[in-house]
Amino acid sequence: IQENPEMNLSFAGCGFLGIYHVGVAVCFKKYAPHLLLDKISGASFGAIAACCLLCDLPL
Repeated sequence: IQENPEMNLSFAGCGFLGIYHVGVAVCFKKYAPHLLLDKISGASFGAIAACCLLCDLPL
């Protein structure tokens, strides 16, 4: 197992279910911030969640 594997995090578009993306983003920030160092992307509401993570906005 690699110590620092490269990870890409992608949030899909999902309309009103986007609140789940916010929950996932909060968990990543709280429990696994070391995984947020690489590429993060998203579409539709997923892009908003990705921007919140990249800009370190309070969620």
